[in-house]
Amino acid sequence: SLTPNAPAIWVPLPLTPAQLAEHGDHELTVIGRVRDGIAPAPAIADLTRIETDLAQRFPNAYFDGGIVARPLRDSVVGPVRALLLILLGAVGLVLLIACGNVMNLLLARAAVRRKEVAIRCALGANRARLLAQLLTESVLLALLGAAAGLAVAALGVRALLASAPLGVPRLQQAGIDGSVLAFTMLLAMMCGIGFGLVPALRSTRVDLQQTLRDGARGSKGSLRAGLRAALVIGEISLSLVLLVGAGLLVRSAIALEHVDPGFNPHDLLVLRTGLSTARYPSDTAVRQAFVQVAAAVAAVPGVRQAALVSRIPIGAGGADCGAYAEGAAPADKTGVDANLRTATSNYFSTIGDPIVRGRAFTAADVDGSTPVVIINRGLAHRLFGDADPIGRRLAHCSGPDVPPVWREVVGVTGDVRASGLAEQPPNEVYYPMAQFPQRNMSIVVRSAAAPAALTPAIRHAVAAVDPQLALSGVSTMDAIISDSMATPRFAMLLLVTLGATGLTLAAVGIYGLIAYFVSQRAHEIGIRMALGAGRARVLGMVVRQGVVLVAAGIAAGLVVAFAAARALSNLLYGVGAHDPITFAAVGAMLFLVAVAATAIPARRATKLNPLEAMGK
Repeated sequence: SLTPNAPAIWVPLPLTPAQLAEHGDHELTVIGRVRDGIAPAPAIADLTRIETDLAQRFPNAYFDGGIVARPLRDSVVGPVRALLLILLGAVGLVLLIACGNVMNLLLARAAVRRKEVAIRCALGANRARLLAQLLTESVLLALLGAAAGLAVAALGVRALLASAPLGVPRLQQAGIDGSVLAFTMLLAMMCGIGFGLVPALRSTRVDLQQTLRDGARGSKGSLRAGLRAALVIGEISLSLVLLVGAGLLVRSAIALEHVDPGFNPHDLLVLRTGLSTARYPSDTAVRQAFVQVAAAVAAVPGVRQAALVSRIPIGAGGADCGAYAEGAAPADKTGVDANLRTATSNYFSTIGDPIVRGRAFTAADVDGSTPVVIINRGLAHRLFGDADPIGRRLAHCSGPDVPPVWREVVGVTGDVRASGLAEQPPNEVYYPMAQFPQRNMSIVVRSAAAPAALTPAIRHAVAAVDPQLALSGVSTMDAIISDSMATPRFAMLLLVTLGATGLTLAAVGIYGLIAYFVSQRAHEIGIRMALGAGRARVLGMVVRQGVVLVAAGIAAGLVVAFAAARALSNLLYGVGAHDPITFAAVGAMLFLVAVAATAIPARRATKLNPLEAMGK
């Protein structure tokens, strides 16, 4: 299965002649297999021609005039494909930062081992043999690091699966198997060879006479090795890219947390139930049963209000049908797609979605009376502009083959972000349950506090109406909203973790380079101090060396991050991909951390004994 919540039971889809003649209902997904020898493009073109013909024959059915087809696997992975690629890129950046650190250490080790290499050469070892030995050492270190990483990954995968959202395909099947082991070891060998080759080449390129004559001192050099400085600059710039991405996702998550859903989700419990055709064969029986269920739930102690709705916001979409105002010509473009929801009269007060104009449903809105609807503010503006929609009429889910049922607009409700907090409120049409009964309804319960604790009592109350009624989808609305943001929150957590890892590695890299700088220039620093240089001057000299590297790394990182941030655009909400606050804050934080890493070896340099340092 491609998805963790794939269906386990399949049932037939019986379509009545009236449903087959309904061209305005677009809620089904079509899956087709292209014939052998037929390319997808011609097949899509044929389907588009068919749809264009249907759009001309049924102008109020709201065809978009084009077919969008894609492979089934892409349709499953598509929503998170960009996220997975971004995380893969972030992991690659962390690996590069780590490899840069290792390469820096090998370069430092190469400087220390120059005399050893010179002696081996003097004893007859050729350069190829020395290269093989040094690369073997670096590959062995890489494999040992990979083994340690696999041990950490085994624990990390468990934590990952425990906190992962259900929206990532096949994530629950992730684990460390043979292919992962082989890939890890192969990658470790490639990194060991790739990042160990330059230090090995530099180690084996020595002047025998000069190195053997200078002895230990000849193995020491100044910070003229620009490669080591370039590696640290690269580490800082890559870590800044990671931190900018993490910062943008953090700001996006904060913005989402403060989005008004259009109703009050707190202390709200939702449960779903359905009535079978065998036990409730008529619309009248369905109406009566749901009225009894709502009354029984409302009588439960601790329940303030109980209402019914066919589809809850956030957790479910809505039937997609075209709606158009009375008087619109068949070819008029005033018709728009709108979600259909059936609700009881107290639904809006229960969820806290106010009626901003007109009235809610009443007991008079029953079968046989004037058909009425309540629409949201967005749909009212789309259909009627700035005119008062109360008393006007609209048709919904109708067309040439389905005669329109004109329904009077009796109320306008606020806009609800029914498709998710990151999505704009869709157009909504609400029918009274008494006039448009549905067999599957959600029970929405407003409680005084702790709504989840009422579940057993509500189950008992529903069972008292009909012991065979099952309740499913039991959840608080707060949990539903939280689950809807699970994927962006998960992406934020992973990128923040990777960014923090990159920052730590970059700090270690700058610390190691400056510490090496201090050890290599200990003799010079001792002379300066003996000639009267104060501790503050020595401290400033060392810190200045680190600050130059940090500033260069941040400048390069800001340029790269500015270009790379576009990849996050589709994952952000309420913040731009080039948000200046995020860029400035990340740059300042990285600068402070890097300077702190520089200050530690710099402070150590001020404590050198001049006499001992000059003797080195």
